[in-house]
Amino acid sequence: MYQAKESGRNTECFFDAAVNRKALRKLKLERHLRSTLEQQEFELYYQPVYDVSDNRIIGAEALLRWNSQALGTVSNEEYIPVAEQTGLIVDIGL
Repeated sequence: MYQAKESGRNTECFFDAAVNRKALRKLKLERHLRSTLEQQEFELYYQPVYDVSDNRIIGAEALLRWNSQALGTVSNEEYIPVAEQTGLIVDIGL
C-alpha cells in the first residue's frame, strides 16, 4: 500500500520481497530510533569548514552519527527520513 502511494495516484503494486525487506528495515529503524534517544547512542562530530583561498577555518559543520549496538553504523540517508516521518527528528534536534 505504501509503495503504491509513493508511486503516485492510480497505481498498483504487487508483493515484492525487496519492498517487504525495505518496509521491515524501516520499522526496525523506527523502533531502534526511539531507544537510541533514551540510550544516547548518537555521536556528534564537528567538521571544520575551510576557506580554501587563505586556508583558514571559517566555521564548523555538526555531523550526527548513529552507531547502534543492535544495528551497527546506520547512515544518515537511512535514518533521517524515518526520523522526519515519525516526528522523532524534533527530539533528535534537541
